[in-house]
Amino acid sequence: ELASVHRSDLVLVCSSEEMEMLERKWQIPRWKLVPASFFCSEPKNWDAGTPSFDERTDFVTVGGFKHPPNVDCINILHKLWPQIRVRLPAAKMHVYGAYPSEKVLSL
Repeated sequence: ELASVHRSDLVLVCSSEEMEMLERKWQIPRWKLVPASFFCSEPKNWDAGTPSFDERTDFVTVGGFKHPPNVDCINILHKLWPQIRVRLPAAKMHVYGAYPSEKVLSL
């Protein structure tokens, strides 16, 4: 996951503690760390060329599958996906991560 964070242009974080840890412990530049949208309102200085939250359609999750919480995440998303599709029928889920099990690949 850390390698993906370093290669990403933008990293959504869940808390200010996570943001500080990524910046301090792994030298992730502060400018690429943004609180996850479901925890905050759209930033006032949002880039005008960036689609608004309402204009976006897809979801992405990144995490190595040797880490059990990442497998749990996929299982939960699989159960929730029908409800999400009712509200967002065009939405797609993109799952990225190393070492997915056959079960994860089958979802």
